Amino acid sequence: MNSKAKWFFGILGSLVLGALGSGLWNGVFSPIFSALGRLTMSLLTLGYSSARDGVYEQAAKGLYEKPSVMVLEAVTMIIIIAPILAYIKGRNILKRRDSREEFRRKPAEEQRKLVEELDVKLLKLGRLLFWTTAISVCASTILIIQIIFIGYTNTVIGRFSQEIAIITPDITEQQRQVYQSRFASMKTRAEFVSLLQEVNKTAEAHGKPKSGFIPW
Repeated sequence: MNSKAKWFFGILGSLVLGALGSGLWNGVFSPIFSALGRLTMSLLTLGYSSARDGVYEQAAKGLYEKPSVMVLEAVTMIIIIAPILAYIKGRNILKRRDSREEFRRKPAEEQRKLVEELDVKLLKLGRLLFWTTAISVCASTILIIQIIFIGYTNTVIGRFSQEIAIITPDITEQQRQVYQSRFASMKTRAEFVSLLQEVNKTAEAHGKPKSGFIPW
């Protein structure tokens, strides 16, 4: 098989795998991850309705901008990676102690002093790594929780806006404004569920697809 054929079949195989992956995501993994996401939020809020209502109150205020979410994700990754880099640095220091030829050539007494100094540095590094890891775990947990809730909040806004756009040709401008006003004024999950059900009924009455979104 020549190089052109390899390139062709390689690209074709990538496209096929991408299509299969997309189909699996939409048909299998997406519903599973959505269910896991709702379960995670329920565990994080301990099932308190006030915490759940707060998400819908935030959704009423509008979308969180994507760049802000990306910055939050980047900060989370940095916080998670920092202890790993510190650990790698510590391991490199330890390896240098064991492998340097010039160290091995030194007199035993000088080697002992150098080892003691290095052990003190490693002890300090270990303490730093411990506290860095502890802070990293706490901070990254908080940030990951924020990302989960921001993602869900944006989903609520997006799915409602999509359904309003679907039924807009079939309703009056005043009715559309009423729906949007009720959404912007909502304070609880119950208000959102009631509004979404009403919008879905309007969609079905005009032969339009209703939203399959399942509120948390």
